[in-house]
Amino acid sequence: MQSYGGRDQAISSYYEKLLQAGAVDEEFQLFGCMYLEKGEQGFFVTEREQKMFRFQMECEQKNCYCTPVSLYTYWSKVTKGERQMLKRQYQFDVIKKLEQQYGDMFFHGITNLEAIPPTDAAVEVLDRWKKQLDSCYDLDLLQLYEAIISAALQMKILTPFSGLRYLEWIGRMKQQFQEDMLQQEGEAHVYAGLAYLDENDGIRYLQFGKQYAAWQKHQELLLKGKTVSPVFLKTLYYTANDFQTIQAKRREFVACMQDKMNKKFFVSLEQLYTLPRIIASERYQAVAEKAEQFFCREEKIAFQLYGRQLRLV
Repeated sequence: MQSYGGRDQAISSYYEKLLQAGAVDEEFQLFGCMYLEKGEQGFFVTEREQKMFRFQMECEQKNCYCTPVSLYTYWSKVTKGERQMLKRQYQFDVIKKLEQQYGDMFFHGITNLEAIPPTDAAVEVLDRWKKQLDSCYDLDLLQLYEAIISAALQMKILTPFSGLRYLEWIGRMKQQFQEDMLQQEGEAHVYAGLAYLDENDGIRYLQFGKQYAAWQKHQELLLKGKTVSPVFLKTLYYTANDFQTIQAKRREFVACMQDKMNKKFFVSLEQLYTLPRIIASERYQAVAEKAEQFFCREEKIAFQLYGRQLRLV
């Protein structure tokens, strides 16, 4: 194992020198989406994966619609001092592509659905859920609960006023966790996963190397009408010296998912999914049938996904 480690270190050092000299292509990955805020269209583009999905959650909490996240990859040789300029050019290219992908007619259809007034149908379920967390000193469960609150706001089964009450409580709890958190040792490794109910109402757990891959699977399962958890993120701190350590940490993450997103968790989640719909599905179908004639493939998928999130299809 030491010989492999020495070889990998030598290759990495050699590649880094070539990269700094601008002799090899460098990868640029950019995440992007469009959003609606107070009727105005906006763009959000970033190279940081977690920042992208944090922005999406913030939009959910503000009841702002976001298009599905798109990932764009560029390759280019970069000379010293030019990286920021190239990245800026690619950011403008992402905005141009998003603008071509989602037109005004698509956002008009979304606005019709956004105008549906929210209810507080989820309050009873969420209050019971919150009581379980009051005496549970667990940051993972708290972060899952925040994602559930965000989803309930987007599903319009929670009003912004009530949502703010939950989010303020979560903010206070998070601050307490941060104050009490001990210094972690080792390298930070971020794991992403989710869970869903299969055809036999059994819980299936999936693990992914990237949050974007987990989010894509989450959207796919939503489109299939599955009861699916939010994407679960956890950072494990360790220094990986061998493959066995890496595998053991993966198993540790899956075990953590199984513990946090258990049967009790899915009972509460299903209660949210089965609450009365905010409007009759016929209203959505009327808009969807009209949209079918004019929307491109990406717009049709995004529109259907929003209908799924609102539980109208």
